[in-house]
Amino acid sequence: MLPTRTHGREETKHLRSFDHVRQACGRLALSAGIVYLSAPGLPQRTTPEKSVLAAEWLVLALGFCAPAHQRMRWFTLAALVVLGAWAIHPVCWLWGACMLLGALGLQDLSILRRDRSLGFALGAAAVAVIAPAVLGAVVWFAADVGGGIFRSRISEAWPEAIGARAALGANALGVWASFALLASGVPDRSSVLRVAGALAALGLAFLVVFRSLFLASTLWLPDSVQWSESPHLLNLMKLKLGVPLYGRLEDCNSYSYSPLLELVHHAILAPLGVSLSLPANRSLGLVWHVVCVAVLGWVFLGGQRQKPRGRVWVFAVLAALWVVVTSSFLAGVVHSDHLLMTGLCLAVGLLTAERRMPRWLFYAGLVTVPVFATMAKLTGAGIGLGLALAYLRPLRWRPLLVLAGSAALALCTIPLFDATLGPFSTYAILLQASHPIRWLRWPAALESPPGRLFIVALAALGVAWVYAHRRGDLEHRVRVNDAVRLAWLTVGFMIPSLVAYLKVGGRENSLLPMTVGGAAILLQIAPLVPHGLRWTVVAPWALCLLTGVAPPVHLASAAVRQEAAVRHARMVSLVRQELSQGRKTLAFGSIAAWIDAGGPAVPLDSWQTVCELELGRYPAAEAFYKRLREYYQSVIVSRHVLSSRFGTNGPHLRQQMSEMYTLVSPASLPLEDSPVPLLFRRRCD
Repeated sequence: MLPTRTHGREETKHLRSFDHVRQACGRLALSAGIVYLSAPGLPQRTTPEKSVLAAEWLVLALGFCAPAHQRMRWFTLAALVVLGAWAIHPVCWLWGACMLLGALGLQDLSILRRDRSLGFALGAAAVAVIAPAVLGAVVWFAADVGGGIFRSRISEAWPEAIGARAALGANALGVWASFALLASGVPDRSSVLRVAGALAALGLAFLVVFRSLFLASTLWLPDSVQWSESPHLLNLMKLKLGVPLYGRLEDCNSYSYSPLLELVHHAILAPLGVSLSLPANRSLGLVWHVVCVAVLGWVFLGGQRQKPRGRVWVFAVLAALWVVVTSSFLAGVVHSDHLLMTGLCLAVGLLTAERRMPRWLFYAGLVTVPVFATMAKLTGAGIGLGLALAYLRPLRWRPLLVLAGSAALALCTIPLFDATLGPFSTYAILLQASHPIRWLRWPAALESPPGRLFIVALAALGVAWVYAHRRGDLEHRVRVNDAVRLAWLTVGFMIPSLVAYLKVGGRENSLLPMTVGGAAILLQIAPLVPHGLRWTVVAPWALCLLTGVAPPVHLASAAVRQEAAVRHARMVSLVRQELSQGRKTLAFGSIAAWIDAGGPAVPLDSWQTVCELELGRYPAAEAFYKRLREYYQSVIVSRHVLSSRFGTNGPHLRQQMSEMYTLVSPASLPLEDSPVPLLFRRRCD
């Protein structure tokens, strides 16, 4: 037995030595990661691909170097944190890996000190993890409210969007959650849960406050912020004057939007006398966002069968829903997506809260929601398709028959609009179908933040499905089956929305269904997560996802709002001056200035319609250039509209203006990116 004991001691000594070597390699990897991250000039030299490779190397190295009893836990946590970093931005992988290395190193340090108190572990982690988050928030706000010199210096150091860099702070919270789980061996585990939950709630509150401040900062801007607001104002002006919304193609002043948004806003705001006010219409758009949050909050927080939730959980769900609903860059402006997302949220309620609804209300919703969504935007027909897919398995004939009737009603709205509002189908169907489609662009949809969120939601749904069906819990299976139906709803809505995204001129707002649908799936299966993991890992990890989805935007500061007001006042003054002198003028790209200047009639030649006609290669677009050559005596246009980067017709318009018109005010042409209003007059006048 003595040789066996000696051999056992030597083997144990060898294993201990190997553990020391592995831990030493882990600390070496930690030091290398920190040096690599903080190297001067790194942001200028590092590409996303190199960052991904470096992050993968660090993750695998630490997984090998970790002690044997922690290896499985380490690989699980590394996968969660790296996935959360990827959901924000590929460049953030390196940050997430390095910060997780630091967390593990600090835990090893606490073990070496034989100090199992929670205070030391949390204090050490706060220095390594929370400090970068605070620094990112400070830099974010400083770059937004600071002057141009300070912002240019920040841009030189961080060439990417400041908002994307500030998202690293939320990723640090995900690393904090991993460290909290690693430190869960301390006796007072409840303190770990409370602190991790509080930090996750703090990060979520930061997101909510910033998104709300951004929406509030754009609310009172006097002129159009995005391309969708001028057509909306023009249609409201037509409704006020009793003119059909859709006129001749040669008039170039009708747009290919479905008319429900204008009809609803006019019905609500016209009695108050503010139907042509941009702030009033934007405020009503925020009301639709609140309605979406209220509907989804009732779906995921209501119900007698659910266990009562704490205040932190209620706040987390409502705050996450607010970030999701307002995640589009069009959230603060007037756009049809506001009503369209309201229809999607109502469809989510029909799928997941059917057992809590009266039968008549459920079937009434199946009839009206697809019709409502189609009237808001033609891609809303995908909501009806998604509902039909959700009821195919298990096969339910009665809801499918009701949805078939709803589809027939939705199709009837097209001839109804043609008969009452003008040639609606010509603009919304034929003109839209004429735009070229870039089919090879579809991978960009999956690589975008909404696509990444939806992929993560599907992966989590797969894990929840296996867990629920192996466990055999009926309540869990019901919850997972509802999440599967939500996935079918999202897929059905994605089909037409993805086509709209692939078209020339399609924007990221067409990917918003993946954001709302993915978030709904995750919230549906969130109660299946054990309570301990919910606050230490899942909540900060979900915060990483939300930060990746929320677009990096800058607040409209007081200086920006003042500059916009001065620019709008100048354009109004120029339009009023030209009209008072009896000239036939064109205020190209600013319906708000035309309305505020007291334009006597509905103007022709809207910039948005001209762009769409040119995209579809319609001969009617030539009517605009004919009026430009023969009819208009003056043209008021912003400098950036003539830029080749602003629209497809920018160079052509610039050539026409240089041949027939002379710049009157200002004396010389400003820089290309300047939005300063320019007054041109025809040379023969």
